[in-house]
Amino acid sequence: MKRLLLVICLFIVFPTQSVEIDPSNQLEVNITRVGPVFQIKMSYQIELSLCNAFAFITDYENMKKIAGIKEIKVKSRKGNKVRVERVMEERVLGFPIALYSEEEFTEVSSQRLSFEQIQGDAKYYKGTWNLTPIRNMTKFDYESQFELDSFIPNAVINYFIKNSIQSRFEQMVQLAKYVETHPYSACQ
Repeated sequence: MKRLLLVICLFIVFPTQSVEIDPSNQLEVNITRVGPVFQIKMSYQIELSLCNAFAFITDYENMKKIAGIKEIKVKSRKGNKVRVERVMEERVLGFPIALYSEEEFTEVSSQRLSFEQIQGDAKYYKGTWNLTPIRNMTKFDYESQFELDSFIPNAVINYFIKNSIQSRFEQMVQLAKYVETHPYSACQ
């Protein structure tokens, strides 16, 4: 019991994390918690054309290949607005937790994508993707803010943030690397 309390305390004491994970892609994830609000900043660069990079981040249903995303589907497309429904499932301290969200993505330009939760289990979730061409590479910059509902204990939230989000970004880089060698047909 004391060991479990120590583990839970560690999750509460270390709510901010910044780690460079993959030097070849310069993947950097910074997670900051201010009160109940989490702010996530992530960036990486990869040898990918701007066209393929934008096609990649707007290939919403392809993200179901990332661990923890149980279901994801495009509900509607109207102009530059896309509604996406997503169910994420995690096992935290042995307990299964499912999080539902419906988000509206706005494809602002071929270099910018913004999103906001319309309904779901978080109190709110919103953010942006920005793409910057750098020579033969594209730099991906992601920023988001979210606050989960209070029914989930802080220790569980911190565990999820610390162990899952970073891994998901690593998986996104791996998916983007696949696009390097298998570009989208619209970009060829």
